[in-house]
Amino acid sequence: EGERPAYHPLVREFLRDRLERERPEGRRRELHARVAEALETADRGPEAVEHWLSAGAPQQAAAAVIRHGPALARTAPGTVAGWLERLGDDARGAPELRLLEGSLAVGAGRLEEALVPLREAVEGFEAQGDEASTWLARLKLAETLTLIEDFEAAIPLAEGWESAHVPPAPMVAVLVAVALAGAGRYREASDLSMRVVEHPFGAPLAPFARGDW
Repeated sequence: EGERPAYHPLVREFLRDRLERERPEGRRRELHARVAEALETADRGPEAVEHWLSAGAPQQAAAAVIRHGPALARTAPGTVAGWLERLGDDARGAPELRLLEGSLAVGAGRLEEALVPLREAVEGFEAQGDEASTWLARLKLAETLTLIEDFEAAIPLAEGWESAHVPPAPMVAVLVAVALAGAGRYREASDLSMRVVEHPFGAPLAPFARGDW
């Protein structure tokens, strides 16, 4: 494109191999960090993640995964899961990353494995006072608990939904109504369903609240 040189893949691999052999680790990490910064500037963030990881910069890598991981989670879940694994336990404690890890586990059908990171995501967002993200994490956790039919564990997740002014809150209430019905508490399930449509963000959920599945 006249903007930068492009090497044949065989030449590129040769040069990379030479870099590994002839430059010390500290220098290679410095180069990876410089490339990562350039890619971020060029709006090529997902490519930058690999270089932040190779640079041994866990904080920058974690921030990059938070920025770019959710968008790739559906189309390239294996790539995002690999990023999280390479981050290590210490670097992936942010609630955004715990939610991402839990969501990937749900998508892969590992529902029981998803519970711990999702609960930690809820707790982390609550500690930060991030209402919107807290209810988003509650929604994913409620969905997971409902799927494994742990209805009693899902029910408390709706606490405070009526005073929460974010779209995920009434969605959590709908799932909890399902959990109440699953637990045999039909009157409570019906009452909660009817109240959902009264929420500022509840009108689109009316078919679900009425049970029109």
